Amino acid sequence: MIADTVEDHQASEDPGETIRDRVEEERECAGARRVQELMGKTQAAAESASDNQEAGAASKTSPGKKPWETGEEIVTSLPMYKGITIQTENIGKMFFNWLKKGLIEKTILINTPVALVHIVEDGILLLSPGLFKDFCLKHGMPEKDHGPLSKKFDKLRLGIKTADGLGIHILWAVGEKRAGRVSGRLIPHHTIYGDDYPVPQINKFFKKSLTPQEE
Repeated sequence: MIADTVEDHQASEDPGETIRDRVEEERECAGARRVQELMGKTQAAAESASDNQEAGAASKTSPGKKPWETGEEIVTSLPMYKGITIQTENIGKMFFNWLKKGLIEKTILINTPVALVHIVEDGILLLSPGLFKDFCLKHGMPEKDHGPLSKKFDKLRLGIKTADGLGIHILWAVGEKRAGRVSGRLIPHHTIYGDDYPVPQINKFFKKSLTPQEE
């Protein structure tokens, strides 16, 4: 059984919130495409088809082929709600419930070149703004609502902050010949996984820093 969900935390306005929001928005990037470019071929060569099954692929592919190798559209997640808008009460909690259900039931892709969620050493990396855009599009909401949605999710206070107190983390996606920066929110493993649902394998292509050989 999936663990209890969380309620929106009604935090008081922080005088520095506007400044932090601006800094975090500047740190965000469309990381999913960069991840696909950097680790796609490397991962396809290193992993077997059974690894893709564990990742929770939501699309059918040819036997022995990774979904991103076939050229067909890849379903990275499935919808959960109907008739919701950015004004829906507790939309931040609904996003988290969708995320948790999708990860537990493996209807949200993880650790693949096209995934918007990756398991890293310090937690679960939610590529931002990509994952929030995905939620909006899957639920018939305007893509532009990803910004307000991410802020409502932040009010749940589930995220791990950086040393500077920011909610957006910068990591490196390391490919065969080059590396690139990606950004996202980081939540603890235990917010999703527990005794009944072990933490999946860490994505070895993501690193907090680069070695001299990788730079």
